[in-house]
Amino acid sequence: MAPMAITGLMPDMPRSPNPTGAVRWGLVAIAALALAVGALAAPRLVAGTLFALAPNVRENPFLTRDGDEEESVRRLEQSQRWSRWGDAGAAQAKAADLAKRADTRSMLEATLAGSPLRPDLWLKLAQDRLAAAPDQALAAWRLSVFTSRVYPPVMAPRLDLGLRLKQRMDDADLDLLRDQMRLTFVLMPAHTTYVLAKPENAPHRQFYQSVVNALSPTDIDHMVRIHALH
Repeated sequence: MAPMAITGLMPDMPRSPNPTGAVRWGLVAIAALALAVGALAAPRLVAGTLFALAPNVRENPFLTRDGDEEESVRRLEQSQRWSRWGDAGAAQAKAADLAKRADTRSMLEATLAGSPLRPDLWLKLAQDRLAAAPDQALAAWRLSVFTSRVYPPVMAPRLDLGLRLKQRMDDADLDLLRDQMRLTFVLMPAHTTYVLAKPENAPHRQFYQSVVNALSPTDIDHMVRIHALH
């Protein structure tokens, strides 16, 4: 028996459109968009990388190292050339700031040569030399104390810097540091608390506490009298 023809019994199924052309053009559009975005983003990426690689850009401005200024300015100028947008202004400003640091150091030294009794300027010089020449920083810190044991505007930052230099101190320097701890504790207790609360000063808290615990009422009265004379 011959098989029955069933073609006429099945309804015609709609055909799906061929997606090849639409997909191809979509991929071309995505690729073109990606290339455009990459072309726009690449200069900013390179500029941002050069900016971040410049020494001291993300560091405390007082903690410079010899030779860093030249390297920083070079990288910042490269960053400026790569960036056509806002980063260029930031690079220009930072490069100008770094270029002034050597002049600032020379100015401090020249001023102190003519006016050596300036505890604030000796402290600034110590801060400037801390990373590049810590022994020079310690010498400048020592002179800041010698020129004025009690000078409230500098006592808190001077104590902070003294703690950072503590490992380089001999017995005489440690006596100066203890004296500054006692004076700052009595005359500026809130500032002392702030300095000791810094995470980097945590290793010095026990040393500080031992110094403060040794204070007598007579010592405190003596320090208050000294403060009254300034």
